[in-house]
Amino acid sequence: MLDDAEIGRLKREVLELEADPEMFHFNAGRNTGYVQPKEGDSGPGRIHVRGDVLPMEGAVHPRSSMSTKAVLAHEYWGHAQYPRTKLEPREWNDEFRASYTAAAEAPNLTFRERQDLMRDAVKRAEEANRSIKPNALMRYFFSDGYSDPPTWWTPPKGFKPPGEE
Repeated sequence: MLDDAEIGRLKREVLELEADPEMFHFNAGRNTGYVQPKEGDSGPGRIHVRGDVLPMEGAVHPRSSMSTKAVLAHEYWGHAQYPRTKLEPREWNDEFRASYTAAAEAPNLTFRERQDLMRDAVKRAEEANRSIKPNALMRYFFSDGYSDPPTWWTPPKGFKPPGEE
């Protein structure tokens, strides 16, 4: 369970991400995740946020170590922007797209948070025994910003390359 102070901090992060605060429901559901709208419902769905949103001390797996803001970005920018996707919920390609999209498009994330989301995307493919050829945006984040960002990518609001944060 999240306490009042944690919920207050998470609500501020939702606003920093320029996400719709009405979609976020704290201490609801079994775990943190996006819930697609029911058939015939015109709404955007819901995002349940539980205590599992908090990073685990000393964890190395991207899903366990990424910041709460990165997790919220994954759910909102990665899942909620595709409310009626044809991809099966929780399938590797749905999760890959969610982390990749959040890394590329969510406003006001740090470079490290974007790296963690890209690492999570690749990890999702690896766990499904899928091979992913990194594109230019992935290589940019994996190189710690030493390579140039791709010319086709428009950095989102608040983006700062390493060394400028």
